[in-house]
Amino acid sequence: MSVIEPEGGTAQLIARVRNIILRPKEEWPRIAAERTSLMPLLTGYVLPLAAVAAAAGFIGRTVFGYRWIGLQVRAEIPSALAGAVMEVVFTLVGVSLLGLVINALAPRFGAAADADHANKLAAYASTAGILSGVVMLFPPLAPLGVVGLYSLYLLFLGLRPMMKVPEGQHAAYALAVVLVAMTIQIVIGWAVGDARIAAGRLDGWLS
Repeated sequence: MSVIEPEGGTAQLIARVRNIILRPKEEWPRIAAERTSLMPLLTGYVLPLAAVAAAAGFIGRTVFGYRWIGLQVRAEIPSALAGAVMEVVFTLVGVSLLGLVINALAPRFGAAADADHANKLAAYASTAGILSGVVMLFPPLAPLGVVGLYSLYLLFLGLRPMMKVPEGQHAAYALAVVLVAMTIQIVIGWAVGDARIAAGRLDGWLS
């Protein structure tokens, strides 16, 4: 089995994103046959996607602004930049934690614990959720970010080929992982919001 790292350039990155979004049932077995460690996954796949989403949010909040209590507000650059950086950092942390959780829960549901497969599942299943942040390029489209929930379906499809979960335990395992994933996302959203607020206050004190 060959060693395949997600560092093959933009073309391979785009191909993986396209395939995992449009043809996940065919793509998961291919991913399962790859040998990829955590750091190349984070730097070669998750980081570029998170950076694109964060950049879109930064532009949207500083250029177009957003509505708050009936007012149109444009974010200050320091708070928007802090939020973008924290969004990237916490996305990387969130994917790493999700991989740990997937692997830790595996034996409880009769699945095969495998850290590399768990990390791949966490990273690639998160594709839709990460990229849904692109809608913040134009904040009025923010409700369309609900398409990020497609990541839950990707996770469900990927559990069996990646973690060898028995059919009778598939739904329960998926539910447990999804609940943890949602908790991680809530914490990330709270942390990023706090970072933006703190950066805005700091900018106000310094100006």
